[in-house]
Amino acid sequence: MHNAIISLSRAYPATKPGADGFLKATRVLAILSGLVGLLSLRGAIPWAVLQQHIGGPFTILLNPTVGPKTTLLFAGIGALYLAVRAAVWLLSRSWARLIFGSATLGILRHLSSLAWVPIGIVFYALTRLNPSRLVSAFVVQGDAIFLTLPTLVAMLVFAFATLVAARQYPLPHEQPSRIGRADLLAIIITLCAGIALDRMTAEQPRPWSGSFARIFIAQIALVSIAVLFVLMVVGALRTDWAEMRILWSQWRVFGVLGTIRLATRFALFVVPVVLGVWLATGYHLNSASIIQDRTGTLLTVYHPYGAYRFEVRDADISPWAFKAVESIEDPGLGASPATHMPINPVRIGGIFTGAI
Repeated sequence: MHNAIISLSRAYPATKPGADGFLKATRVLAILSGLVGLLSLRGAIPWAVLQQHIGGPFTILLNPTVGPKTTLLFAGIGALYLAVRAAVWLLSRSWARLIFGSATLGILRHLSSLAWVPIGIVFYALTRLNPSRLVSAFVVQGDAIFLTLPTLVAMLVFAFATLVAARQYPLPHEQPSRIGRADLLAIIITLCAGIALDRMTAEQPRPWSGSFARIFIAQIALVSIAVLFVLMVVGALRTDWAEMRILWSQWRVFGVLGTIRLATRFALFVVPVVLGVWLATGYHLNSASIIQDRTGTLLTVYHPYGAYRFEVRDADISPWAFKAVESIEDPGLGASPATHMPINPVRIGGIFTGAI
């Protein structure tokens, strides 16, 4: 085991120098933001007094309602950064690479490239910043989004720190262009998200507000996400293969572990894709109408004439049924199916940013 760890340690240099000061500063900032958030939760910060004595452009930020929520959001962003930073540090240790494989660190590094998305959102939000209130506000599909300047700064600093921290520890036979491609794809996704956000918040129609432009931008984003996933999978399998060869040359027990790890990771990547394609194209799930009372007790399973499902064309369904589903259950399902997202990130963001 000792020889295997030594082999892995020699295969991977410890760190890439050049950003230690920035990462230490962001770590201290994250800890301080957590302490301030804890003090705010315990009611130890006199927001009303601070608002009265400081005032000026900080009046909104020190509001007894906005201030605590802003500090909690700031602390939450800092805690998320510390969690990512700790995961990167743990996975970079030789013993962790021996157990989990350096491919796990590589997967985290590829996922960290998505930190470009909040960076892009921050730059867009800064264009909507009210300098007198230090708040960026815009409405997306009826949901009001409010982001204070400290929150935007926290998102920007911690996102950049995530990009830097995830690249401190090299991978075996690392090709810088691979990580560069991941960053490029993440930037393309960010640009698509920014254009979509601008289209939804603009008061006047944009050149990309048309139906064709919306579909084209959405497809570019989806293709970029798919290519990023493929790069992550290929990079992980190549890393596992390289480590497996190193471990087999040192100690067969860990060589077997490396082989099992490679096979397991391959299965985890491939099986969901194959299963998804099968469910989407070759498998039809039978269903029936389940009738329950108000306590949840099953009364009956209704399938008239023994049929579990009646397949009809879209034209045979009342358009009001589509409008009802779209307005209540699933916005975008009928109006823009090519750009439809079942999980709306705007609504999720509105939950955490509705501070005012």
